[in-house]
Amino acid sequence: MKNKVVDLAGLRTASEHLTGRKYRLEIGAAIHLHAGDSFTIASIESITGVRYPRVSEDLRRLKDAELIRGIASGSGDTEMKAVPHAYWKFCHNTAALFGWAPR
Repeated sequence: MKNKVVDLAGLRTASEHLTGRKYRLEIGAAIHLHAGDSFTIASIESITGVRYPRVSEDLRRLKDAELIRGIASGSGDTEMKAVPHAYWKFCHNTAALFGWAPR
């Protein structure tokens, strides 16, 4: 079986042009995988390989845009949920065009 080639540089360039943020499509694609389940900054970092501070900043901006919301959590890392929106599928499908898949 042939390994899938990921054009990470192309994905990040496209992400910057389409969203204004270099890692937004990867982060959005990872959020799409949670399909209504809660997630944390650390879980998105684990899926994407994007560093925690970058994930944190993008999630803050997505929360400001009302695409995600925080939920009560007993752990140290805030849990969040995505608001249902076509944006998440857009991120997933666009990232897939560049061969992106979760780690």
